Amino acid sequence: MRELILGCTILLCAAALYAGVRLIEPVYTVLYAVLTAVGVFIDRTGRRHPPRLLLNIVSICVLAASVMRMRPSTFIAVFTEAILLMTAVKMLEEKSSRDYFQITALSVFAVIIASVDASDVSFLYCCAVISVLACYELILAAWLARSPDSSLSIKELLQVFGRSLVIWAMMLPLCFLLFFSAPRARLTLGRLQMARGQDNRVGFSDHIRLGSVRAIKEDNSLAFRAIMPPVAPKYLYWRGIVLDYFDGETWSARRMRENSAVQAPPGNETVRQDIFMENIGYMRAIFALDVPVSTNTPGVMPAGDGVFVNVNFRERVKSYSVVSSLSDRVIPSSGNIQMNRYTNLPPDFSPAIEDLARSIVFGLSDEEKPEAVMGRLLSPEYSYTISDLPVSSRPLDDFIFTWKKGNCEYFACAMAVMLRMTGVPARLVAGYRGGVYNDSGGYYMVSQSSAHVWVEAWSGKEGAWIRYNPTPASAEGEGGADDSAGYGLLSMYIDYINYQLSRAFLEYGSDTQQHIIEAVREIFSSPGYALASAFEALPDAGSAYGAAAAAVSASLLVVFVKYRGCFRARGKFSREEALREKFLAAMRRCGFEKKVSEGLEEFVGSVRESDRSGEIYQAASEFVSCFEKIYYRDLNMTGEENRRLRDILARIAGKSRR
Repeated sequence: MRELILGCTILLCAAALYAGVRLIEPVYTVLYAVLTAVGVFIDRTGRRHPPRLLLNIVSICVLAASVMRMRPSTFIAVFTEAILLMTAVKMLEEKSSRDYFQITALSVFAVIIASVDASDVSFLYCCAVISVLACYELILAAWLARSPDSSLSIKELLQVFGRSLVIWAMMLPLCFLLFFSAPRARLTLGRLQMARGQDNRVGFSDHIRLGSVRAIKEDNSLAFRAIMPPVAPKYLYWRGIVLDYFDGETWSARRMRENSAVQAPPGNETVRQDIFMENIGYMRAIFALDVPVSTNTPGVMPAGDGVFVNVNFRERVKSYSVVSSLSDRVIPSSGNIQMNRYTNLPPDFSPAIEDLARSIVFGLSDEEKPEAVMGRLLSPEYSYTISDLPVSSRPLDDFIFTWKKGNCEYFACAMAVMLRMTGVPARLVAGYRGGVYNDSGGYYMVSQSSAHVWVEAWSGKEGAWIRYNPTPASAEGEGGADDSAGYGLLSMYIDYINYQLSRAFLEYGSDTQQHIIEAVREIFSSPGYALASAFEALPDAGSAYGAAAAAVSASLLVVFVKYRGCFRARGKFSREEALREKFLAAMRRCGFEKKVSEGLEEFVGSVRESDRSGEIYQAASEFVSCFEKIYYRDLNMTGEENRRLRDILARIAGKSRR
């Protein structure tokens, strides 16, 4: 018993750490894991536990230190750290059933605190796991308090687990009700990630240093989903930021005073994208297909150069809508550009690269130079890799002349630099390339590994920036196709379920809640017209909140299957009582009515006096004798006993038809 409850406690602690690990500092993650492991080691080996008084003092000190460290921008993170450390300290104590109750409560509380900043659908699965484990742990702890030295068979353990699932399923509808009806706080946690110095997992910062994209490209998690109709693969360039300044190693964005508003070529196809970010921290860049032209999302504004940004520094943008004109050309509204802004390079930067660039474009016009430079970089002489990248004081020279292999930023940087050296204005654009279309949900799935950098070169003849992609097509995630390799039908459906859960719960906020309240109010004020308007007021009511309805239905089904006897025999609560009601009904059809004041044996005795043949009395007496042996032993009825009682009922029913 103790080993089982200890194992359940370990799983609870692991789930609590998983829920809060994205918020706390790495040192606290390690400390929590070490203290928990030490506590488990002490319990398993029977070694002496630290004095309880000492551990209580440590817990108070942890809480006091956390209170002193709390700031508005780090409140959630510090509070989560404190709760997890108190849980780990509790694991060091010699544990009674009360201690297991406390560890369970602390673990659940840590998850509740971490949920305030939840932005990943996997957090929902974590909550489901920890709630089931908590129910199981509480039942085991209660059993331990009653019988400390008891042991349970495998069958009994499974029965206990089944009952914990039923308890969980019975709580689920109430949890959904509280979730959808509780007031929604407008929390501004965007500063939390910035204050703690954590890197964003989605998008880039306002600069790119050679090799910096590598860490993101090795992450295959989802970056965002874009709800939209499918488009040709050549249009799947998700624009994020424009980088126009190069200091020899790093590209960055320098906002100038010139009018950098842009427009797309007239007559191009437009497409609306409803984008839902995943794994997000605070981000300024807003991703959209080239060329984004408009948005109606509060806090998202155009910043010039065909870029949209989040202008609210205190809030994260989890979802937004944007309309793009599908094009590989960006036209400045002013009709011209500042040439020196896009041809500037450090003084005397790499004469060797300049000599190579001039030899490549010798005799060509400015309109022909970009194709010539890109053709050289796409030749078999160069290859794509995200490992073993050039590391030196002159990484671009090493890439072009020595290593001749690199990732997308090396190829894009090389092309932009060589174009600038030959007098062609050029800049880098950072974002994502490609995506997998999910037909089930009608959206693109864009992963972190699709992070990409490409080049825009100025065409004076067209008066437009033209996109060029100098990275080899063999680059993983950058080949330009809507490549669904590795995504089977099942994985597509699983992602669709994750998407719906994410929208129904993680994206649920005060605005959506207000829509629901208004819809309900409309139902009661105008019943005749309300149903149609109610569904219009609920965004994606048939899909996003269908997940919630399905979960509630599943929980009710579990309760019904477990206690299906509750719905039989006029509201009685077991199969035995249901059979008793059927017995009394059969006896009534035979002409024998049981009085309210009579017990079953007394009732059968009265039947004996009236039954001339004695057959009904004999069958009734046999039924009552068998029934009472089963009913009063306080155990579940076996299948064989159930069949025997039903056979007797059949005999009594046969007597009533004569």
